[in-house]
Amino acid sequence: PEPGAGGLPVGVGGRAVSLLSGGLDSPVSSYMIARRGVELEMVHFVSPPYTSQQALDKVLELARLLTVYCGRMIVHIIPFTEIQEEIRRQCPEEYFTLIMRLAEAVARKSHASALVTGESLGQVASQTIKALGVTEDVTKMPVLRPLIGTDKVEIIRMAREIGAYETSILPYED
Repeated sequence: PEPGAGGLPVGVGGRAVSLLSGGLDSPVSSYMIARRGVELEMVHFVSPPYTSQQALDKVLELARLLTVYCGRMIVHIIPFTEIQEEIRRQCPEEYFTLIMRLAEAVARKSHASALVTGESLGQVASQTIKALGVTEDVTKMPVLRPLIGTDKVEIIRMAREIGAYETSILPYED
């Protein structure tokens, strides 16, 4: 017999919106939260021409791969080019947390109670305790970070286990 993913039935842990990029971290974090019985909707931000159709297709394929663990889900695609360009022109970098506010708006419309990110403490320069605190300050919803204490080796192992690794490493920008 083939062992199952384990965890709790989808839906018993509430509803959340997961920020899904095309990388390794967000599909793994979504999988981990789904295992705790949380029903997920995904949100992805596109910025053509800075991001390509292949990058969007990659994200949609990751969402499809996650349905094995999450069940049927909605993927909200948010056009972000004009907003992103205006932010770059008008705002200091420490205010680049608008994505969390937009994701929170999607979550509220979806009757979700939390946001899910693929952040891992110290994995990249922007993922410091201070930066994570700024994210907390811009949203009133809990921000679930199942990868917070993991390293890239562990994340890669989990991405392989859930079948997301090969898609996640495709060279399209996110």
